[in-house]
Amino acid sequence: KKLALEGCAGIPIVRLNPFGILDVKRESEETLRTCGVDYTIFRPCGLNDSWPSNQRPIFSQGDIAVGRINRKDVAQILVSILSAPDATGKTFEAI
Repeated sequence: KKLALEGCAGIPIVRLNPFGILDVKRESEETLRTCGVDYTIFRPCGLNDSWPSNQRPIFSQGDIAVGRINRKDVAQILVSILSAPDATGKTFEAI
């Protein structure tokens, strides 16, 4: 028998929730979604400066992405989101 533990937004692989931080993140995302402003929620996977940068990111939705991403790639994605109207109102992950 396997047990799936709920995480930030139903992430079954998250087993630790120190100080309830994942609950705070989930609540913050819900507040942002319902406050009436344009938003994009971006959840990078494991940040790792040793991971090769300038990789083609793999995007997903639904808390299914597992992997590593370099902080430089995260910065490039965040800048790109600013000029991507299709990203408005969306939540997504990238590795």
